Amino acid sequence: MDYGRAVECLFGETGSSVMEQLEDGPKRIAQVAEASGAGPDLLELIAPLLEAGVLRAESGTLSVDRKRLDEAIESDGARFDGVTDGLTKMDGYLN
Repeated sequence: MDYGRAVECLFGETGSSVMEQLEDGPKRIAQVAEASGAGPDLLELIAPLLEAGVLRAESGTLSVDRKRLDEAIESDGARFDGVTDGLTKMDGYLN
């Protein structure tokens, strides 16, 4: 499976906010949408994560599939390394 779009979404503003909120377990979609500032567009904005199975939306709740999350990050190792390098470089400029 190609996780490229999912990994990009994962490190985007909305994706990272959603993942942070789900660290402690599943949450209601409405709660996550409000806290992330995405509002009613949340599911559309995180569609790549849902399509890849990294996130699941069931019965009004969002949850993380840890196995799929690990697969997504590991399968895209080179891109992940590039993201890490880019964030490190940006942090250097900001400090």
